[in-house]
Amino acid sequence: MELLKGKVVKILDGYTVLIDIGLDKNAKEGMKFVIYEEGDLLFHPETGLELGRYEKVKAKVQIIHVQEKVSHARTYKILTYSTNPFPTNIFSRTEREQLPLGDEQVKTFKDKDKPLVNVGDLVRQIPDS
Repeated sequence: MELLKGKVVKILDGYTVLIDIGLDKNAKEGMKFVIYEEGDLLFHPETGLELGRYEKVKAKVQIIHVQEKVSHARTYKILTYSTNPFPTNIFSRTEREQLPLGDEQVKTFKDKDKPLVNVGDLVRQIPDS
């Protein structure tokens, strides 16, 4: 099965976009997609073979309504925070272990803003959705 690819054609609100993948491309409700921007071209460190471009993931969405040439897709990840049982405004959270990076790498990552979803962004179906 070939994965569907397209673009964001309109942003409806902070959770929902229209993508140019509809019934004409066999889109179905429940299909999941990644919205991304192409990053740098990658090469294997030992063989030098081209590996393609990496994807800077901006969001993951799921189709909630399909039309002839477009689909409505909405974010589907639910974030949960548990509150401290004491009467304060402190939330508990979990943190992921960070990679050991050099100072220059850390500076590079801190200078980057989180990528925003824009009209024209690339969309690719997530396998098994």
